[in-house]
Amino acid sequence: MNFDTLFKKILWHLTYGSRLKPTRDWYVLLAVGAVLLLGVVLYNVWVFDKLASGQTLGTQTLTAPSLFNRSSLDAIQKVFADRAAEEAKYLNGTYHFADPSR
Repeated sequence: MNFDTLFKKILWHLTYGSRLKPTRDWYVLLAVGAVLLLGVVLYNVWVFDKLASGQTLGTQTLTAPSLFNRSSLDAIQKVFADRAAEEAKYLNGTYHFADPSR
């Protein structure tokens, strides 16, 4: 038996005849779903095993990036200092809070 006749026999079993065969359609649908589910589960197990053993996904960077930029850190500290100054103005009475519900 060559490949051509085998392929034609398989296709003949999957073609519609004079009657519809919904049972076969459901079996095919469930089989495809089971194969996809098995593929997803195996991929997740592979990823979990890889990460649990301490490996990384993708390429690993060889050079370590700088931990921080001093000018960015100074800018952040200035923002927090400005916020603290504004809070102090509310606390010491420079700003008066008017409650709109009263």
